[in-house]
Amino acid sequence: MNIRNLIVITFLCILTVMGKQAHSSEIVVVGNIPDRYVEPNSKKRKFQLGYVHIKDRVIQDVQRVRNSRELKKVKEKFAGVQMLFAHPKGTTGYSLGYDFIYPGMIDLHNHTKQNNLGVWDLARGQFKNRFEWRAWTPYKYSVSGNMNPWIGYDNSISCAAFRWSEMQAMVLGVTYLQGPSSCIKGFAIHQVEDNASYITNKGKVQAPTDLVIPADMTYVWDELRPLIKDGKTYEEALAQRINEACDIPNISAETVNELPALKILKDKKVLKEKCTKKEDLHPKFLRYVYWVHSSIAGKKRYIKSDNRSAIIAHLAEGRRDDHYNQKEFEVVKLLGLDLPNVNFVHGVGISKEDLKHMGKNNMGLIWSLYSNLLLYGETLDIHEAKKAGITMSLGSDWLPTGTRGILEELKLAANYVDKDPYKQGLKKTFNDEELYLMVTENPAKLINHYDINVEKKEHGIGQIRKGAMGTLIVVSQKHKDPYTNLVRHAFAKDINMVLIDGNPLYGNTKYLNKLGIESDRYEEFPMYLKEADSLQDNVEVPVLAEKGSNKASKKEHAFKVAKLVKSLKLETGDNCGWGSNKKGFVHQDTIMKNKYLKPLYEETGLNLDRFEDIQKLLAINLMTQTRNLNEPSKGKLEYAVTKFPPLISCHSEKYLARLNSFVSPTSDKDEFTQNRDPATVEAMRKEQNLGRVPEGLAEKYAD
Repeated sequence: MNIRNLIVITFLCILTVMGKQAHSSEIVVVGNIPDRYVEPNSKKRKFQLGYVHIKDRVIQDVQRVRNSRELKKVKEKFAGVQMLFAHPKGTTGYSLGYDFIYPGMIDLHNHTKQNNLGVWDLARGQFKNRFEWRAWTPYKYSVSGNMNPWIGYDNSISCAAFRWSEMQAMVLGVTYLQGPSSCIKGFAIHQVEDNASYITNKGKVQAPTDLVIPADMTYVWDELRPLIKDGKTYEEALAQRINEACDIPNISAETVNELPALKILKDKKVLKEKCTKKEDLHPKFLRYVYWVHSSIAGKKRYIKSDNRSAIIAHLAEGRRDDHYNQKEFEVVKLLGLDLPNVNFVHGVGISKEDLKHMGKNNMGLIWSLYSNLLLYGETLDIHEAKKAGITMSLGSDWLPTGTRGILEELKLAANYVDKDPYKQGLKKTFNDEELYLMVTENPAKLINHYDINVEKKEHGIGQIRKGAMGTLIVVSQKHKDPYTNLVRHAFAKDINMVLIDGNPLYGNTKYLNKLGIESDRYEEFPMYLKEADSLQDNVEVPVLAEKGSNKASKKEHAFKVAKLVKSLKLETGDNCGWGSNKKGFVHQDTIMKNKYLKPLYEETGLNLDRFEDIQKLLAINLMTQTRNLNEPSKGKLEYAVTKFPPLISCHSEKYLARLNSFVSPTSDKDEFTQNRDPATVEAMRKEQNLGRVPEGLAEKYAD
């Protein structure tokens, strides 16, 4: 290690200690609070001026402030405590001109590794179900061809991608993000699946991508379904089939889900030796028993335990009229997983009767509107779901077929409600407050982290109440209704503060400065790497051939590219027009504790606690290291990324133009309406040679 790096590392360690001392976990935030969290003072407005006191990660108190005299008492009471007066004009006096204070928003559906890609241009509502586009060659080139092989060269690179996703959500007011991630501890916002995100004694939220895997569930459909329809439970049916085929003692409905039996059933070699009693075994029998069943059994044990949180999984993602899409919830019922706190993402193909069944069983749905409309031209029947009593939340999915975050998803949802394409009276049911709940209280309830019980050390999220987690956002007041303000009028430039467990993470630089956080302690936003798109033309970047490379050579190459990144002086710019409303991301110092990021920093000087370095590393890899650019046998040049997608939407005119006009409440010429035209869809499907996957699944899951 050279002396320069040693000095910088020492400085980072000092900053970490200083940061912990300067920014304690106690803070008082003064602003306008929605009426549902404080006693209403007047029927004429839906908010009150008040304060939120946070200490040791938890909200200690929430109170109204009725007048200047009461505000003075608040200042006296908390003398010496860090205070944020969220007033854009800088006043600390009594005024209703303060920003709004909201619970940090919760995004319950995201695929976090691929969010540095742009929206997939080929998605035009033409697909029948998720398995069709996943198997489509142009999709593989568009996503895998651009994410590989570079994302796997070293763990530090995937770390950068995960951290990018956190920041992409953060700048839009998300504080709890669902999605598989690593290398994010202590960096920015919270991960839904991470128990450290809450003060809780409950188990971790489980979020598998798919619950029903069509290739394996044919065994359930063919062999177990007849028995279950005759009145047997899943366990009774499976135990019967195992005993008919195998010479394995003590397999019964009571034992088949328990660990001793599973230890035997998960052994493929034992099954091959013991399951010879029946000659015509179902082709999926062995794989289902040793590979799939243990997962189902584990989920059932988890969801029936007293300390469960919740399960989140894709289900029925596709068109409402797709045959297979309509069958997935029936498979869930066959498995006996139609249980409370089991939540499904998408759910477009779930029938009206099954929505009622979900409502009765206290199951939840996560609505990913933009992704559904881009891929399938239609989405979840939110009217029938609400009518059935199902709790719903929003999820942004991922950028290739979704939005950058649920603040953008909210705008699209509001337009969809206003358009009311099926004339269901959506505006009566889904007012702005109802949509607001879909990103705050509802997702907290779905993952079983809403309730507050101080004695049991359970501190809920998605609300501003005494005993709840102290994770908040402060947003510009642009409308007198706080719910309409967030849903329809707030954008990235209006997110003025993000507080994680009471600690200022990101926000208006004026607010940060008033909290004593000097400009050398944060990176200023919005910031876009102006030269990212021309990297492959203007910079000579080494390329590693996939053939013959190994783990060591991949890591060596990744570090070589990282060193190049660090040496480049790339100009950043800003065309968002935020003026004086600049934001700052408070420096985080985690790399010395991270086994992947520490070596990268020590050898290259690249600091992945800093957004600038994260952006440069992802940009140079995405623009120069992809399979589409460098491996003609595996990729195609025509699908290569030509423009690096920025973190914040205001830097991408094309993205914003499509998103903002996608669903128009007043026009039938919007893309959503065009994508619903059956003739247009059929012509597109024929031209793209689609149909084999839906037809094959329909045959496998015939009635």
